[in-house]
Amino acid sequence: FFDLSTRNACVPFLLELPSMRTTTCALPLIAVMSVLCKVAGMASSSKISILYLFIIRSMECALAQHDTHIVLIQRNEGKYLQDWMDWHSALVGSDALTVIDHNSTDPTTLGILRELSRKKVNVLHFEGHFTQKHEELTRVISQQNASLVIPMDTDEYLLGCDIERSFDPAAHKKGVLDGLRASVRDSEFEKFKLGGLETDCEWPFNASCRMSRRHKSERDKTYYRRSTFVNTDQGNHFGESLHNRIQSKRYVCMYHRTKPPYLVWAKSVRNAMSYGYFSFSNGSYVQLKPCEGNGNHYCRYVLDNAQNYGARAFPKKS
Repeated sequence: FFDLSTRNACVPFLLELPSMRTTTCALPLIAVMSVLCKVAGMASSSKISILYLFIIRSMECALAQHDTHIVLIQRNEGKYLQDWMDWHSALVGSDALTVIDHNSTDPTTLGILRELSRKKVNVLHFEGHFTQKHEELTRVISQQNASLVIPMDTDEYLLGCDIERSFDPAAHKKGVLDGLRASVRDSEFEKFKLGGLETDCEWPFNASCRMSRRHKSERDKTYYRRSTFVNTDQGNHFGESLHNRIQSKRYVCMYHRTKPPYLVWAKSVRNAMSYGYFSFSNGSYVQLKPCEGNGNHYCRYVLDNAQNYGARAFPKKS
């Protein structure tokens, strides 16, 4: 990084030092810098100045960290998984992401997962039932060491909450990181809500894309302070923390990516059957119970849209 033959060569190295993810490297790096500066033959006063600068820079980096881990669960999401990874790895770093794969069979998705593993992304495999999704998320979230943990799906994108005249990825990245830092500092609260953004644009956004804020809802997605986290729910809307102290202010926002209707239909059918609302017999979906309880929105979607896909759905005869 620098030429040891130059007496002040340590200075540009320190000034250009990238932000560290944690402060765990600070002391070892200070020791290394002491040795390097000694080898470079720097005077004691210069070494003291350099080490002082290094310590201050390390403290600034520590105070600036968002200290967040995102846990994604997905199944056969293909390009949607790749798009999600591209955005969020650039946002928080791939080492702040965990991907839980739920029995994917799609070759494209499996190839992406292999590539993510090769790049040292934490990829886990979940073979349980879909209705146990929240249990697996709770287990994985509980194992993280970050200050904040965010459970997400591949159609959910973290964005800044400030609405600009045009879409600027750099501005949104800054907005998200600033919001996460504010969440870390807001130690009175244990649960935080993601504000909702709406737009007529399709992902990936271009510079002319404009967005608007949705009204707050109790069903806005939730993220947690890890130290007081208890569990999340199936849709990541509510969940529990030790004292359930929830911050009503939205520090970070989320865009819900719209998928083609046929994909929404396929997912709704699969999930409705997982919840036991339907069985499939002789080319028809047989409704086994009323659309009430967990996953009822999948059930209602199947009933409302069956005819659009040439399918039949009718109540099971008693």
